[in-house]
Amino acid sequence: MRSSTAIGIAVLLAVVGCDHSDAELNKQVLEALESDRTPRAQYEVTTKDRIVMITGVVETEAERDRLVYNARSVKGVLGVDNRLTLRAPVELTAGDIAFNPQDRAIKDAVRERLNERGIEGVWLDVREGIVTMQGEVPRDKHAEALRAAQEASPGVRRIDDLLVIR
Repeated sequence: MRSSTAIGIAVLLAVVGCDHSDAELNKQVLEALESDRTPRAQYEVTTKDRIVMITGVVETEAERDRLVYNARSVKGVLGVDNRLTLRAPVELTAGDIAFNPQDRAIKDAVRERLNERGIEGVWLDVREGIVTMQGEVPRDKHAEALRAAQEASPGVRRIDDLLVIR
């Protein structure tokens, strides 16, 4: 009976020791990763049986490799379960960036006036009421294109004329 009690206590101490060891190891890994440029909010670290699991989303493969390497370099880590994923690249169009309904209304109004005057080949961008016009227009349509932008909306703050006259 005494030997089974002693074995039970030994097992309990070993389990408690492992938990403490894992918690301390986890803390050391987090400290090692602090020096990395990757924001802490992007990943999580858990440790069980001295195996470190890193989960989260990072921007590049180099970032992922650095985190795994730094975790492996901590003394006492038996292995790293890398569950980091790369953020999917996003292709943005001009319309996706800082969409402003007033700017969109100005752009639509300028485009409508250009179409009414038969002016083609003009690329438009509107940001915070500033209309940028690019492209090629005939000499006799240049002033008319600028007037179309001026008349488009009271929200037009400025017109950047980058038009090429042909």
